[in-house]
Amino acid sequence: MDWIFRQLDSTPKRVLAALVVSAGIVFAVSTFAQTSYVQTQKVQIESEAGKHCQQWSYDTKDGEVRASCERFAR
Repeated sequence: MDWIFRQLDSTPKRVLAALVVSAGIVFAVSTFAQTSYVQTQKVQIESEAGKHCQQWSYDTKDGEVRASCERFAR
């Protein structure tokens, strides 16, 4: 812990470190949210069809990923 405090001995270094950590957190949360959204779409599509999808396609429109089922199991 002392090593970290020695490295971040000035205000600009601390601000930069805080920005890097904050950006990492935002990126991680954003990635998790996008993945969760796509998984939710898959569950909704399978629930509506009453079957399991064998092949998925993904389209990106206006920065949003959409999952669609290409074919269903027979």
